[in-house]
Amino acid sequence: MCGSGWLRRIPVLFMMIVAVAGCTTPASRTAPPSPGTAPSSPVASAARPAPGARCPDEARQGQAITISAGGTASLAGIVVGQGAKGVVLVHSDLASLCSWLPYGLSLAKLGYRVLAFDLPGHGASEPLDGASGTAVAGIAAAVTWLRGQGAEKVVLIGAAEGATFAAVAAAQITPRVNGLVSISGVRQYGGYDAEPAMRNLLVPALFVAAEQDRNTYLDARTLFDAMPTKGVLHTLFYVPNTTETGVRLLDVQVPADARGGTVHAQVESFLRDAVAQT
Repeated sequence: MCGSGWLRRIPVLFMMIVAVAGCTTPASRTAPPSPGTAPSSPVASAARPAPGARCPDEARQGQAITISAGGTASLAGIVVGQGAKGVVLVHSDLASLCSWLPYGLSLAKLGYRVLAFDLPGHGASEPLDGASGTAVAGIAAAVTWLRGQGAEKVVLIGAAEGATFAAVAAAQITPRVNGLVSISGVRQYGGYDAEPAMRNLLVPALFVAAEQDRNTYLDARTLFDAMPTKGVLHTLFYVPNTTETGVRLLDVQVPADARGGTVHAQVESFLRDAVAQT
């Protein structure tokens, strides 16, 4: 199926839940980093900051952790919350876990065990070499760590370029994750192409984009259309009257006649459905 019941009742002006159709793939934003590697962080020295150094108030509400990612290298993260329902938050390029941590704390209050981590070479995470140095490998390591802490179900949530990485990872990680949320995700970035990955994605997915941001608007539709047509919950959510992207889109108010509340309330509704159905 392609969406939950309440989503189908929302006027088409604000929400589009459509069956897979033959659409021409639009041009996407691309970037120059080498294929398969997370773009370089501006912090590249041997001395890495502490996890969450730029958001100390939020960071002290969680537990700083280290994730083994092959060899002697490691990734840094902050985990908040407890329970068997897990969420891994993937930040955009040139950002860090701090961009996600406030939202992670709100999810923890809803009963999720949430891991916000720095991608390889970003924030407090070390740059990794070889195959283990890719963004997708970093996400896979984060999922493995969270499962090892007791998370029986894990959903990936990515913002902007992080959503591209998360989409590719969701199609590759085994055992499968339980869902994907792509917020302002682009089809191609850093050598990754999320469209082929979506053709093989057999878990629930939510694609969120601002109605007035043309690039993410078109790419969200392309990724949605690429998913299998049967047996998989996948939803396309266009947020009206805004050009906000990434994590900032979560706090945008949805008009009252489109169920009201904020975008993050729609994301949380999807999380409940995804965890329940997988």
